[in-house]
Amino acid sequence: MKAYELQGPGGVDAMMLVEKYVPAPGPAQVLVKLKAVTINYRDLLTVKGGYGSRQKFPLVPLSDGAGVVESVGPRDRQLFRGLARRRAERGKDAL
Repeated sequence: MKAYELQGPGGVDAMMLVEKYVPAPGPAQVLVKLKAVTINYRDLLTVKGGYGSRQKFPLVPLSDGAGVVESVGPRDRQLFRGLARRRAERGKDAL
């Protein structure tokens, strides 16, 4: 997958488009394929170094996104079983 990463302090000039591995979800996690994202004030503050020494680089400055659950971690399949069935009943593109 591709992501814009902030490589270090330096604002927008420190952003780089990188190729990252697709992680497998662990227990109590899901993998979401993002369909839409926003850049909001918090993200801009992160890029400009507004959170100071609390930032650990590289990082992806993303607070808000929407997407589709691609896979579910072990032991959590029951949680999403009904959601997948309802989505199928409403149509492939329904959320």
